[in-house]
Amino acid sequence: MLILTCGKEKVFDQDRLVKKGAIVFQTHCSSCHGEWKKGDGPLSTTLNEQPANLNHFEGTSSDRIIRIVVNGVPDSTMKGYKDILTKDEISAVVAYLIKTN
Repeated sequence: MLILTCGKEKVFDQDRLVKKGAIVFQTHCSSCHGEWKKGDGPLSTTLNEQPANLNHFEGTSSDRIIRIVVNGVPDSTMKGYKDILTKDEISAVVAYLIKTN
């Protein structure tokens, strides 16, 4: 859920969501995707395939990113996080990925 309406309160809420997303990313994603989302986290060398560089989401909808976070990517090392992250954490990390892209 991204907050895309006008108004100071909504901008503040969006900023808070992005900040929360940064924390979720650092906690759950950076070990594979790296601190700067380049796919070069400390565990990336132990995987069968290079994790995705998450700095290239141009043209990717937020719904698609949510599906990837929730369900993972079939036949890859990207697991789904539906049983690990709350809906709010998923919304926050997606907001962070889009905002910092």
